[in-house]
Amino acid sequence: MALIPQRAGFFSIVVVRAGEVVTAETALAFCSTSEGEYIALFQTPTEAMSWALQVCDEKATARVGVDTGAVLQVDAPEASNFLGSPVDWSQALARVASPGQLLISKEMWTLLIRAGDELGFVASSLGVCRFAGAEQAGEVYDVRTHSTVGRLHAPLEILACTTNHSGEALVFVGREQEFSEIDETFERGVAVVSVVGPGGIGKSRLSQRFAGVRADQYDRVVVCDMRLVHTLERFQQVVATALGVP
Repeated sequence: MALIPQRAGFFSIVVVRAGEVVTAETALAFCSTSEGEYIALFQTPTEAMSWALQVCDEKATARVGVDTGAVLQVDAPEASNFLGSPVDWSQALARVASPGQLLISKEMWTLLIRAGDELGFVASSLGVCRFAGAEQAGEVYDVRTHSTVGRLHAPLEILACTTNHSGEALVFVGREQEFSEIDETFERGVAVVSVVGPGGIGKSRLSQRFAGVRADQYDRVVVCDMRLVHTLERFQQVVATALGVP
């Protein structure tokens, strides 16, 4: 089969697995596959995410995966019209997602951090995961909006996942006393340590710094995003999702 290049460059890819017809009028290009997948190509991450969020809001059974990077669009009748690592990774995410779940790559999240408030979503890291049939491993984020925040999702079918802390260095100055207090409290055998204070003083950064520095001392380190958590039930759901348990 001859592959005729039509478009090449850095784009955002959305893959949807749904039991009903899906359309993408705002996409640069769009195709469906024999495996029941819909693949949409977008110029920008924001456009891709906006459409992916809309699909999840409107179709509770849709499984959605999103990634970004170098993509080649080709003329390939009866097959996917898109080639590239972002396409493969988006397909892998859509295949392991639960009905109504939107999963995105770390690359996508990095580009969308500043757009989260504008688009009305939050993303929680599920860790660095390796999926069966996927050549690469990568950090995966579970995305929720106010309308999907209450959905329960099954644990991902993964081959390996030990932590959802990125391990990346944070700009961190001072706070030696607070860091030592957290350390000493855990050493005394306390099971839960809460870092409290007014918004914007660095509670999350301090907690993430502690998780990164002390990760090798624990069997598993998990970071849970609580920005949309206002009830005990939702707290339990967020923690369970991060841990990968029902």
